[in-house]
Amino acid sequence: MSELDFQRVSISGEGISGIPQQCLQDVSSSLVQALLLREKYCRLAMHSFPPTTAKYLCQVHDKCPEPTDPIMLETTEESSMAKLAQTIA
Repeated sequence: MSELDFQRVSISGEGISGIPQQCLQDVSSSLVQALLLREKYCRLAMHSFPPTTAKYLCQVHDKCPEPTDPIMLETTEESSMAKLAQTIA
């Protein structure tokens, strides 16, 4: 009979990265603001914006684009065409 080795893991809810929680919150807030700014200028320039990023920004910022937004429709159509091309290939 073989002997099993186990390792104990303690989960305390504290970060182990060595970076203070406040710094992580500040950085994540700055990142969200930068992505919102990028989304705004992509919209103004009529460029597409990644739908996954838009979805998470919507969750974080509680500001979702309208489903009829031409940029969102274009992005959705592009991803639909890519999926269709993959299934055909």
